[in-house]
Amino acid sequence: VLESALLAIMVLPFLFGLSKNLVVAILSIPFSVFGTFSTLSFLNVAIDVYVLAGFSIGLGLLLDNALVLLEIAEKSLTKELFFQTLSTMIPSFISATITTIFCFIPLYFLDFLFFGMRIFSVTIVILLGYSLVFSLFVMPHCMEIGKKRIRSSQKVVSCFFYLLLDRGT
Repeated sequence: VLESALLAIMVLPFLFGLSKNLVVAILSIPFSVFGTFSTLSFLNVAIDVYVLAGFSIGLGLLLDNALVLLEIAEKSLTKELFFQTLSTMIPSFISATITTIFCFIPLYFLDFLFFGMRIFSVTIVILLGYSLVFSLFVMPHCMEIGKKRIRSSQKVVSCFFYLLLDRGT
């Protein structure tokens, strides 16, 4: 699983170049993985080979929404244009994620043929759900915060804390 995440992170700068927004897009990996592990723990699911296989496949899929959002941010000249374009793209993000999730639903019902397919598909569905939440609600605000002048001691990685503290502005 770690190798899948590292490979995805290493390939991204070659395809999209280095930018602060790329760091925010890469943050979707730990956000989604942590959220999925938390949800699986809440559901009392043991971490086994099938869960790890779901993570390996899901890591490649979860970056899709973040990378499309990254492209929108790079092409938008103003903050208003970015949020206007984002608002028109929200149905596309949701429908693309739901379509991908629907592709894994039949695997859920194949558990009687292939043991472990149920938890494999559930892991991918949860991972994609967290990826969608990150891309639509967290990532745009992190990009906005990243564009503000931040002192060198404050890193873009801590944008979640800025969201909590900087609600009114």
